[in-house]
Amino acid sequence: MFAEIFKFELRYHARQPLVYVISAVLFLLNFGATVSDNISIGGTLTNININSPFNIIIVLANTSFFTSLFAGVAYASSPALRDFDHNIAEIFLTTRVKKFDYLFGRFCGALIFCFIVYLAAAFGIFLGEFMPWIDPDRLGPLRLDAYWFATWAIALPNILMMAALVFLIATLTRSLLASFLTLFLILVVQSVVGSLVDPEDIRLLSLLDPFGLVALSDTARYWTPFQMNEQIMPVTGNFLYNRLIVLVFMSTFTLAAYHYFTFSLDFATEKTKFKKFFLQVLKSRRKLSNQFLL
Repeated sequence: MFAEIFKFELRYHARQPLVYVISAVLFLLNFGATVSDNISIGGTLTNININSPFNIIIVLANTSFFTSLFAGVAYASSPALRDFDHNIAEIFLTTRVKKFDYLFGRFCGALIFCFIVYLAAAFGIFLGEFMPWIDPDRLGPLRLDAYWFATWAIALPNILMMAALVFLIATLTRSLLASFLTLFLILVVQSVVGSLVDPEDIRLLSLLDPFGLVALSDTARYWTPFQMNEQIMPVTGNFLYNRLIVLVFMSTFTLAAYHYFTFSLDFATEKTKFKKFFLQVLKSRRKLSNQFLL
């Protein structure tokens, strides 16, 4: 049954225009950053090769940040919300479909399209390397290992973590608004962490940065242009610890979403405990405000 639900989710998202719009935007943005000095993503450097491993990894790391946020909210939240919003959840809940098959079949199907968006952005960089108007002196050899490193070490954990987090929030609240609020809070945290970076605190902040961008900057902080043109960042030190922390959070969010998702009609007809608690807090604050005004 997992395979059938997974295929159904793939067919559903394949018919949605959002995946193609986001993919096209990120493709064009990364293509433009490769073929033009007027477009820069994430602090790419102009004194090294356009297609250096450093530039490729930095661009794809920042791409994974936007991909995991926007695609994560657009796709990872939908499996937990769509059936209940359309009032068809009862059809699944009264059949022999198992909780694991239903939840992870939907989640994995949506997750595939999160990676499709990222791969479209990566293809924009790859295609840009072969444009005839680029100065040959600014091009190095094709480094597929840089694309592979950025994908498995940075993009994959980032997308999985954000998709799992948004999936958990949607499962707890059954609210798309809560998913967007989560997106906003993550943007605030990332902006604060990025603005606080200095040589004295960068090691600590590299552990707190949920997307590994600060850890990447710390790893290559003292690299020469030659190293940036030739080397791949080693998965050691704070960068390794950052990735391990992300994997721990991703696993925690996924297990929590599975635990709190009640595969019964009660989940489709009643408010969740989290939502009840949230509403109770709002009511309490309203009462306190009224008492204060009186």
